Amino acid sequence: MARKLWFWPILLLLGVVILSGSATPAFSQPMLKMVHIEADSPGAVKQLAGMGLDIAAIRRIGSQKGAKEAMGQTYRVEAVVSALDEIKLRKAGIQWLATAQAARLGGATATDVSETVYHSFDEPDLGIKDQLYAIAKAHPRITWLKTIGYSHQGRPLLAIRLSRYHHKCDKHGHGHYCDHAYGKPRVLFVATHHAREWVATQMAMRLIKYFTDNYRSDKRVSRLLQTT
Repeated sequence: MARKLWFWPILLLLGVVILSGSATPAFSQPMLKMVHIEADSPGAVKQLAGMGLDIAAIRRIGSQKGAKEAMGQTYRVEAVVSALDEIKLRKAGIQWLATAQAARLGGATATDVSETVYHSFDEPDLGIKDQLYAIAKAHPRITWLKTIGYSHQGRPLLAIRLSRYHHKCDKHGHGHYCDHAYGKPRVLFVATHHAREWVATQMAMRLIKYFTDNYRSDKRVSRLLQTT
């Protein structure tokens, strides 16, 4: 029973790799592009899907109606492409255009936002991993950080538990926390559901910081961590 106590967290944050490939930090990888591709038939759309593109949407953009059925139906395929995808498209003779959104992402405003709000898992100091370790170090009485596994690229999958009265179970020798963990209500938050949904991760991080920053100074937060 004691070996499973670490799975009783208030908060769980998974360090999920954003970009596939080598273990190079994600923030140093080339950016993906949002593009749209004109397809003149359902078969052309099927061809794009068969190329393994990350297709975000398929929209009908025009048709000429004949006597009995729609003729000349065309489609706009919106996809996120990597450098490798661009090579595939060129070899297949398929043209694409960057969307207006993708063009704006290269602007100064988007760059400023990404540098101040979005942080990768590996980024030194401001990255998710370093932030979690810093939080656990600063609040040892209410936090417990554990590596519960490793990703395909070798990154640690981190779980952090927030609760007051952590006492090590020396008799078990596993370094797990027990005593007041027994019988407490438990809530599990999972972050980083999808590769590019960085907001989910930031929401969990803000919740972690809210609890740790307001413990003792906020009676409601203190009561939650003492009883949950």
